[in-house]
Amino acid sequence: MSDETEKTPGTPGDDPEDTDFEMVPLYASPNFAEVELLVDVLEDHGIRCHTRKNENPGFPVSAGEEGEIRILVQDNRLEDARSLVEEALSESPEPDDGKFLA
Repeated sequence: MSDETEKTPGTPGDDPEDTDFEMVPLYASPNFAEVELLVDVLEDHGIRCHTRKNENPGFPVSAGEEGEIRILVQDNRLEDARSLVEEALSESPEPDDGKFLA
């Protein structure tokens, strides 16, 4: 298993198939506000997600990929999550600072 994928036991919900999934990287941005907005959109649509800051503890300042915040989503909801993020970014008045990882 890679660093960017983590096995997370699911909890039974409306979908009995949704009890075990992996978290996979979807999007990365250095812009904290952008990431928080996208996480809110995903969670509002019932998609479990986590954020992970990509930083190197040996450097006092994070820049470039070292300063990115990654959004990880359920692998079984990746397509839905990508569509929601694309839609949210297209409606935003600010240009997006990030990139899709999947």
